[in-house]
Amino acid sequence: DDSIVDILNKDDSIEDILNKDDSIEDILNKDDSIEDILNKDDSTEDILNKDDSIEDILNKDDSIEDILNKDDNIVDILNKDDSIEDILNKDDSIVDILNKDDSIEDVLNKDDSIEDILNKDDSIEDISNKDDSIVDLLNKDDSIVDILNKDDSIEDILNKDDSIEDM
Repeated sequence: DDSIVDILNKDDSIEDILNKDDSIEDILNKDDSIEDILNKDDSTEDILNKDDSIEDILNKDDSIEDILNKDDNIVDILNKDDSIEDILNKDDSIVDILNKDDSIEDVLNKDDSIEDILNKDDSIEDISNKDDSIVDLLNKDDSIVDILNKDDSIEDILNKDDSIEDM
């Protein structure tokens, strides 16, 4: 099984991966492999530094199922046979996964709060500058409803035994 680092082409720093030049619409509306999607030329500032809601950024009226169940299933994209639970339910901290000692703020090169990015009240530092596991970071007080205007909680959507293909 590949680690997240292997999946993200570990030779590149997260800064290299994120400091690229395509809109989120371009990135999401792709039939490309994860390598093609990640090896882009749009800065994360351009992608995230929006006044738009997350719904506007994703340019979707689709449910999370519709957004994720695109031409490639998550198994194909991540080259995994693991269920989404196996992929996300790791013991590594987000710092370990991103191979960074930097805070998310440093990684994203942002002064913006998460409120600016996701229309939230907490700063990105408060939410992301953690040693918590991915599960701890994702299973926050807010449901995915708050983030993506959906009906399912992030736990319901992400903490599945099924593969994303089954979803």
